[in-house]
Amino acid sequence: ASDWSSDVCSSDLKLSQIDEAAITLFSEKGYANTSTKEIASRANVAEGTIFRHYKTKEKLLLNILLKFMKFLVPVMKKDVVDKLGHQQFETIEDFLRYFLKDRIKFIKKNHDIFRIFIKELMYNDELRENLLSGKLDEIASVFYGYYDEFKAKGQLAPIDNADLLNRMLKI
Repeated sequence: ASDWSSDVCSSDLKLSQIDEAAITLFSEKGYANTSTKEIASRANVAEGTIFRHYKTKEKLLLNILLKFMKFLVPVMKKDVVDKLGHQQFETIEDFLRYFLKDRIKFIKKNHDIFRIFIKELMYNDELRENLLSGKLDEIASVFYGYYDEFKAKGQLAPIDNADLLNRMLKI
């Protein structure tokens, strides 16, 4: 089980089994290449149980990703604020090295769900808009404070903070 799943998966054992089976299979085979029959088999439930609770395979995926986002955003916000909010960094390189090393640890712990999350966000515009719109603003504000500090030191070009964050995320 993923770090986040014990906190956010339904207390109902069948739903937890379905979620975990779907995460494993979506991660291994991809969403499009995974059938609800395979998920049901892996979860030791009847295929009808999936449809009774989720209606469609897409709604199962959305449910898993929304649960993950409900976990991810508060945890990342707390981590960013707690870990970065009290740190002093001499250079932008020190800041990025610290942040990336810390986030890589988190991603490794939750590898399967991140794999699904990234794949689906890359190819599904509607999902990307629904999951990300406005949810990362508080985290971005922490970055903006550091950006302003590094701009004042002459280590970053005087570019709009939102544009700078977008450029960094595209790297």
